[in-house]
Amino acid sequence: MPHFKIQSRSYIVLEEAEAYLWRETAKSYATQGNIYWQRILQRLNWEEEERKAAYLKALKRLEEDI
Repeated sequence: MPHFKIQSRSYIVLEEAEAYLWRETAKSYATQGNIYWQRILQRLNWEEEERKAAYLKALKRLEEDI
């Protein structure tokens, strides 16, 4: 489960936990041949790639401003 620590406490970001649970559920059912869950997993993977691309684009813009 994705989390981060501040001092001795662990924190979970709700959106990250939800995405993680959806992905793990989709993986489980998709490997059993369930086409519905295979499509959900494809969508989740696409969304993850879009988030990563947006993050990298924002970092690049930030570096250019510095």
